[in-house]
Amino acid sequence: MPPSPSRLPNPRLKRLSSEPYRPFLQPLATMTSFPTADGFFVYIVRCADGTLYTGWTTNLLRRLSAHNSGRGAKYTHARRPVELVYYESLASKSEAMSREWHIKQISRSQKDELILAL
Repeated sequence: MPPSPSRLPNPRLKRLSSEPYRPFLQPLATMTSFPTADGFFVYIVRCADGTLYTGWTTNLLRRLSAHNSGRGAKYTHARRPVELVYYESLASKSEAMSREWHIKQISRSQKDELILAL
């Protein structure tokens, strides 16, 4: 059976630069506080049922609070509390949205490897 059209790569997507992708990463075990400056972030949270949710935001602390208060995504509303397990800081909204899409395309085991690679 051929893949569904939504799973095929979009031929209109372009790399934003020729530089290899090098996100800012901080191991969560050593993180003493969330980034205080607003920026563009891609994040992964682990829900209470063990599932992972990926999203992007301009303020990590505010978004995590929204997820835990039930005002975040519909998916996390019924799976509270959530815990931040991974984030990346990116230069622009379009880069953050693109990285979110790419993370959502990989398998659960690959996401676990990404989280553990910190």
